[in-house]
Amino acid sequence: MKVLHIMHDYKPRIGGSVVRNANMIETYKKNSDDEIYLVNLGGKEYKLRDCIEGIKIYRCRSLAKMIITARNIVLRKDIEILHAHNYRFMFVAFIVKGLCPWRHLKIVTEMHSLYRMKYFKELIAGYLLRKSDAVIVLADSAKLYLSENMGVDRKRITSITNGISKINFKENKNFELYEHLSEKRNNYCIAAYFGTFYAWQGVLFIAQNIQKLLQECPDLYLVMIGDGPDFIQTKELIQKCRYKNRILLSGSIEKEQIFNLYELIDIILIPRLRDLSTDTAIPLKAVEAMEFSKCILAGNDNGLREILNEKNAGLFKSGDIEDFLLVLKKLLADKHLRRKLGQKAKTDSRNLFHSWDKNALQVKRIYEKL
Repeated sequence: MKVLHIMHDYKPRIGGSVVRNANMIETYKKNSDDEIYLVNLGGKEYKLRDCIEGIKIYRCRSLAKMIITARNIVLRKDIEILHAHNYRFMFVAFIVKGLCPWRHLKIVTEMHSLYRMKYFKELIAGYLLRKSDAVIVLADSAKLYLSENMGVDRKRITSITNGISKINFKENKNFELYEHLSEKRNNYCIAAYFGTFYAWQGVLFIAQNIQKLLQECPDLYLVMIGDGPDFIQTKELIQKCRYKNRILLSGSIEKEQIFNLYELIDIILIPRLRDLSTDTAIPLKAVEAMEFSKCILAGNDNGLREILNEKNAGLFKSGDIEDFLLVLKKLLADKHLRRKLGQKAKTDSRNLFHSWDKNALQVKRIYEKL
């Protein structure tokens, strides 16, 4: 088979969706002789043509150029399947299919997250999802939502969560953040947020209440690492905090550095706010934290509750600072509890998640059915 993936980001960019896509597509390619092509919107930052792990990558600078490029790839490479990632690129896939009506292209739509749109856009999105030959989601709750609220045939929806694998990384203790946190660990319990700075991820929820958090938890040292549209606002709120000497705010760092920092972190924070996106997605950061046997403090949205419960994590009512503080204080005060929750999370991850190889095999079976 010949497959063209259409998406926003791919390597060398970092982020949860990029990690998932890379793991899924590279594993698929490793176990298959199929030809895999990929078009994305990274043309303003990286070279326009690339090949990573046997996957031929075409980067574009605009959506219009992406449509033209995708159509040309379909015609020149005899593409059989368009695999679109999220709403916007599902639209692109259907436009490309419309430009090549004689090709009988099959469309697989993979929804990494669901979210509200304007009324007419949502109507069109629902129609195109129903017209997709197959739909992949990351959580069972997303499958339920699409079938009950958007009329998508459940038989055409497959839930494929993020996979697990032995995380291999080079041990490195010789970088500034590691040395800094090593010192702080002697006097504080370290809680960390890693990821994109979006309000719905709970970063502003933390930043807006940061004075209260640090005042009521004198043994807490807070780490926030990542980037995104709400990074500047988070930084401004932190700078106003009386206890900013107990806060480390940093832009994005390499994944390998994050993995090295895990051994210094006592609590991983996933304070997502409840909305359609969080209620229908299981974040990769939660999977990784479970794999590292880390104690997790997370909001109780439906997506996280598919994998987390009171036996393997500290859960609080999303958006409720008093409940957040109540659970946080319990975790700060009880090292044994933190260890117990982390160990249970590790055990549960083995039962909840498949390997990337099995995930790639599921995708292969979807293609073959088409």
